[in-house]
Amino acid sequence: MQQRGLKEEEYNRDLEKLRTSDANDQAEQKIKLEKEMQVLQRCMEDMKAVYKLNEEKLEFNHKVLSDREKVNKSTLESLKKKDRRLKGTKQTVKQKFEAQTQ
Repeated sequence: MQQRGLKEEEYNRDLEKLRTSDANDQAEQKIKLEKEMQVLQRCMEDMKAVYKLNEEKLEFNHKVLSDREKVNKSTLESLKKKDRRLKGTKQTVKQKFEAQTQ
């Protein structure tokens, strides 16, 4: 009977050691996971900032390209007008030249 009581006490001590060990392991694991979560949250915030910056860059580039396209269209139209005017002037000069040489 006494031996049974000793074994029971030994089992209770072992059980308490296991509970304490498991509680410590669980606390360490929780701390580790919380730290990892903080690192991942910082990483996500960094990625959001990079995404926002890239989005703003793209919007700016799009605006610049749109403005350039308007300027290019305007320049092209003025060059076409100038070309037509110069062709007309050339034709007029050519006709005057042919009229004088006859």
